[in-house]
Amino acid sequence: GDTVWLAPGVEHQASDVVVRVPVHVRGGGSRPEDTVIVCQTGAGAGVDIRATCLLANVSMSSDVSPCVLHRCGQLRVERCVLTTNTRGLDHLCA
Repeated sequence: GDTVWLAPGVEHQASDVVVRVPVHVRGGGSRPEDTVIVCQTGAGAGVDIRATCLLANVSMSSDVSPCVLHRCGQLRVERCVLTTNTRGLDHLCA
């Protein structure tokens, strides 16, 4: 699939982003904390993956929903930091 590079030093907003085609999503910094994805309040999930996907070198945070919802295909997560501010919340649902 294609590769989407996310710029470091920018706070990227995610709210119910649905990935339906194979893709690689990579943070452009040298560390995961350099590329931050913030999952919006009220979203079902920050990123809803429905195809084979690579998520690499990003930091994702969420207050009330899972960071990643994996429904179909193969998901590889490399050098990522998944954070939630609510107790008992799944970072990754499959």
